[in-house]
Amino acid sequence: SGGFGDIFRGKHPKYGDLALKRLRMLGSEDAKERARRFAREGETWQNLVHPNVLPFLGMDSPDENIYLISPFAEHGTVVDYLKRNPTSDRPKFLRDIAAALGFLHSKGIIHGDIKGRNVLVAPNLDAQVCDFGLARYADARTSTNMRGAGTARWSSLEVLEGQPKSYASDVYAFGMTIAEILSGKFPFSQYQDDVAVITAVILQSERPAREPLMSADGTAYDREWDVAEQCWVED
Repeated sequence: SGGFGDIFRGKHPKYGDLALKRLRMLGSEDAKERARRFAREGETWQNLVHPNVLPFLGMDSPDENIYLISPFAEHGTVVDYLKRNPTSDRPKFLRDIAAALGFLHSKGIIHGDIKGRNVLVAPNLDAQVCDFGLARYADARTSTNMRGAGTARWSSLEVLEGQPKSYASDVYAFGMTIAEILSGKFPFSQYQDDVAVITAVILQSERPAREPLMSADGTAYDREWDVAEQCWVED
């Protein structure tokens, strides 16, 4: 399940196993707004064709629900995959995510929710960015209720203070995702709730420590940590 949708697995004679993301409507007081955002997610996603972006296969409404359709990612998220395969090439996944983010920004798209759980592992073991529910074009207006949406642990100072998402906030979130993938832990895992995270980031300018410094086979992560720290630099 995602923030606004539930994921189902299906099968197609041509495309094989599929993931069907259904808009969750029950009990929603703002159903019309959610439906509009869900449709916009599909419209944005369908224009994003890149090896490191989860392919969009279509939108359908066979019943009273709306479904966004994509290939089913058997390996799951990069976070789950690394838990099962801890000796995997983590820097390779980071390069894939960086390539996806560079592509999105070249198309004028701000993802708005970059984090490990929004990255899937394809059958060929490429990382693919997914979940465009908070994505928008950089020149589009940002509604008030979208500001700050996402997850605090990956959010930049300006986003935590209520400013709109931007290319820079995506880059900051990528830096946090570097820390997440290298360490195998959520950013600021020492804090149990978002309030503590927000306090640490805003009042104490805290950032994740460079841990670990190398992979299990002794490969140094210096370059990756250098990139992460560049992503966190405040303008």
